[in-house]
Amino acid sequence: MNEALFTANNVWMLVATALAFIMHLGFASLEAGFVQRKTQSISSSKIP
Repeated sequence: MNEALFTANNVWMLVATALAFIMHLGFASLEAGFVQRKTQSISSSKIP
């Protein structure tokens, strides 16, 4: 039981990390769509 709980916690942590990474990429794409092409690199560097 303890090993199964450890595995489930690790799987959930990996899934949550992947979702956060995907959300960050999506937000960067959204922000890049709101600015002109010449200022995209400046805008994307401001995203934490």
